Amino acid sequence: MNEKVDIFYISTNSDLSGAPQYVRDLALASKKAGYSVVASFGGHGQIFGQLKSAGIPVLKIPALKSCLNPIYDLISFSYLLIVILCIRPRLIHCHSSKAGMHGRVLGALLGIPVIFTVHGWGFGSGRKKHIDFLIRNIEKILVKVTDFYITVSDCDRNNGIEALGINSTKISTVHVGIKDLKLHKIKSEPNTVAMIARFAYQKDHATLFKSIEGTNLKLILIGSGTNSIECKKLAIQLCPNNYKNIIFMGEVENVYEIVSKAMVTVLSSKYEGLPAALIEAQSMGIPTVASNVGGISEIIDHGINGYIFPSGDHENLRRCLIKITESKYIYDIFSKEARISFEKKFKFEDSLRKIFGFYEIFLTDK
Repeated sequence: MNEKVDIFYISTNSDLSGAPQYVRDLALASKKAGYSVVASFGGHGQIFGQLKSAGIPVLKIPALKSCLNPIYDLISFSYLLIVILCIRPRLIHCHSSKAGMHGRVLGALLGIPVIFTVHGWGFGSGRKKHIDFLIRNIEKILVKVTDFYITVSDCDRNNGIEALGINSTKISTVHVGIKDLKLHKIKSEPNTVAMIARFAYQKDHATLFKSIEGTNLKLILIGSGTNSIECKKLAIQLCPNNYKNIIFMGEVENVYEIVSKAMVTVLSSKYEGLPAALIEAQSMGIPTVASNVGGISEIIDHGINGYIFPSGDHENLRRCLIKITESKYIYDIFSKEARISFEKKFKFEDSLRKIFGFYEIFLTDK
C-alpha cells in the first residue's frame, strides 16, 4: 500500500451490532473528511461488504474473537502486527476490549499513538467472576501504554478513573451518535416488542423470555444467533405458552424496517456500554425498556421516555412492557420524549465533531 494511512480502525466484531456499525460509520465519515483509512474486523459479518462497496480497504481477521483464547489471540495479534508493519498508520483507533488490547500493545511496541474507544469495560458487574478478575488486571497494566480513552458513556468514564486509576485528562466521554432514522418509522403493530441483540450470555434473553410468558405480547428477535436452535430451545423452555408469538429473525439487513413495527424496543442485558439499539429506537420515536446497567440510564429517563428495570427481574420487565403496550397515553408521551432525547444527545454529527477533534491532536505534524 503506497498511500500513507492516517487511521487504522480495529474492531473485534463485524456483525450489525452497535460497535461494528459505529466503526463503519466512523470509517466512512473519516474518508469523506479526507483521511486515508483502513479498517479491520474479526468475525464474518456484513460490515465487510458494506465498507468494500464504499471503497474502503477492509481486512478480515477470523481469529479475532471476544472470548479469551491463547491460540486465537496469538494468531490475531501476529496478523495485526504484520498488517500494521505494512501500512504504518499514523494513528490506531481500536474499539471494544479484545481489539483494544491488541491495538494498544502493538501501538506501544511500534511507536504509533492509539485511541481506545470503550464500548463497555470487559470487567464489572454482570460479568463472570474469573473474567472480571482477569480483564480488570489486564486493563490496569494497559493504562500505562494507552495514549487516550474515549468512553461511550459517563458511567464507563467514571469506572475507568475509579477502578483503573486513569488520569482524568486522558479519558473523555463521547456518546454514541447515530444517523437519524425518523423516516424509517411506520405505524406500530399492537403489542409488538423488539429486541436487537446477538444471542449471548451478556444479553440475557432468558429474562426476556420469562417476561412475556403468560402475556399476549409478540416478540421480534433480531441479531446474530437469535434464529439458532439454542435460542429457540431456551425460548420454548422458558416461554412455552407464548412461544408461538416469538419471531426468530437472526441477522438481517433491513433491521430498521422490522424494528419500526414495534411499540417498544427492549434490552435485557447483564451489562452494557451505551447500546446503539436503544438510541436507534429513540430516533424513530419508539419507547425503550432496558435493564439498569452501564450507561443505559444516560439514554432512558425512567418514566419520561421509557422504563429501566433491575437486571434479571423478569416480573418488573413484564410490568414495564405491559404499561407501554396497553396505554396509548403512555406510549404517545414516551414516543415524543424519545425523539427529543435523541435530538439533544445522540446525533452522529455531534459525536463525529468531537472525535475528529481528538484525531487532529494526534495527527497534526506527525
